[in-house]
Amino acid sequence: MKHVISTTMLLIGLCGCAGLPLGGKVSDRASALRYMGTPSDIHFDAAGHEVWEYAGGRLARGTTLVGFDADGKVEYRRQVLDMRNIDRIVPKQTSAAEVRALLGMPSKVEIFPARDAEVWTYALFDEATRPARVSVEVDHTGLVRELFKYVETPGAATGQGGAHN
Repeated sequence: MKHVISTTMLLIGLCGCAGLPLGGKVSDRASALRYMGTPSDIHFDAAGHEVWEYAGGRLARGTTLVGFDADGKVEYRRQVLDMRNIDRIVPKQTSAAEVRALLGMPSKVEIFPARDAEVWTYALFDEATRPARVSVEVDHTGLVRELFKYVETPGAATGQGGAHN
């Protein structure tokens, strides 16, 4: 029983640093740094808030944004890498900057010179909490060319499974 409790506490600790709810512990920049660690990126949103981005999140499948007001107090904290935001991406209309603002940093970027494009891949969980991936192809003008969504199936990493839409 003691081993189970220790393991559970370890997992709670690890997950807490990965963007899971932290209650009232994160209220300003100092507490965000203390409880969430060093952000993956720092930028400003359209409203002028300083935004700390924590890419990876729960089991490396999430992105948490923490926005601060001018006094360094938390204005908002939210998970952005989800299917609702992905469904807002429209090929041939959505820009790469809009994708970045919607989903955060991709977990992988591949460059395809022959297609004159980049493919940004995001790992997440779908609505049914199944592991999923989304690939966004961005052309040389900075516009989304194509969007691919697929659910990972068991054994895909070993060549025994695969992915499907």
